[in-house]
Amino acid sequence: MMTFANMDEVRQAVPIWFSSGTMQFFKSRVGSELYGGRYFVSSERGPDGIRRYSVREVTNTTLDPTIARSAHIQTIGVFGGYETASQAEAEIKRLLKGGSQ
Repeated sequence: MMTFANMDEVRQAVPIWFSSGTMQFFKSRVGSELYGGRYFVSSERGPDGIRRYSVREVTNTTLDPTIARSAHIQTIGVFGGYETASQAEAEIKRLLKGGSQ
């Protein structure tokens, strides 16, 4: 599995996920840090007005990073499962140390 160097590479690999329309529709924000070449934190504000945080994993199954949409983003754990970005980041650090999903 190929990893990414930074969030700019992730945005290039999955442009629809980060489009302004998608971000506005879901009231999303994305953290600037990419952990372990594949994890990042996103947050969404639901209809109740509460912002919740999720751990996301981006994977790329091709060796050619120039192929758009060759990557896939999935939620690790429960969508909106964290009350704070710090809690989501702590889960990523646990995963990187070998913790299971």
